[in-house]
Amino acid sequence: MSTVKWKKHQILGSGSFGTVYVASPSNEPNSTNVIAVKSASFPHSYLLKKETNFLYELRGCPEIVQCFGDDINVENNKEVYNVMLEFAPGGTLSDLINIPGKMSERLVAFYTQSVESGVLETSTDIWSLGCIVIEMITGEKIWKNVSRQELINEIVRGEPIIPQNISDIAKDFLQRCLAKEGQKRWTADKLLYHPFIVDNFVKVAQNCDQEVFSWINPLGSCSWTSTHDLFSTHVGIPSCPGSFQRLF
Repeated sequence: MSTVKWKKHQILGSGSFGTVYVASPSNEPNSTNVIAVKSASFPHSYLLKKETNFLYELRGCPEIVQCFGDDINVENNKEVYNVMLEFAPGGTLSDLINIPGKMSERLVAFYTQSVESGVLETSTDIWSLGCIVIEMITGEKIWKNVSRQELINEIVRGEPIIPQNISDIAKDFLQRCLAKEGQKRWTADKLLYHPFIVDNFVKVAQNCDQEVFSWINPLGSCSWTSTHDLFSTHVGIPSCPGSFQRLF
């Protein structure tokens, strides 16, 4: 079986865990068969490996960007750890929040349902979800222009302000998420049946075409094996501003 080499192209985004590139087969430069590759230098790849293990556990979940495999290759005489991911050009939730004009409560509930279905496990996550819902509704960050320590102090001492110009069921949902004592917060399973989620999700789904998800691995249908020469860096293509991931 011959190994297809994949080239990294423009940068999609970067963070504390690594840098994300779009990649395509090296012998098909104009191919629409693309993946996203998240990379980190091998000596500093511990957190990225943990993220990979987490994504493996969630493979097949339609709310999560799919993970197709991982690989170690050599770039500029240094080992690089790569994770091959589904390429999703729809933009991030953060991109949507930053678009001028507030999201309707229906859309907020729709995206919230997807977040709950995919990634929540703890009461801390539920509190964070409440903050994200406020940001989706208002289109603004809860805490602005504060240092890390100031942010920690605000979180410990203060409470996020629930907007007043929203529906009563939205306020109730946020109160269930943002209860100061963790044991009083609703679980993700319980929140999925809150009227804010159920009523709005059904209304949005009725007005949307049902999206069909396909989890075909672009790296091939056979067993995937890591190699040291799977990737080669494509030099000279300028970085692409912004980060692109499939919406939930």
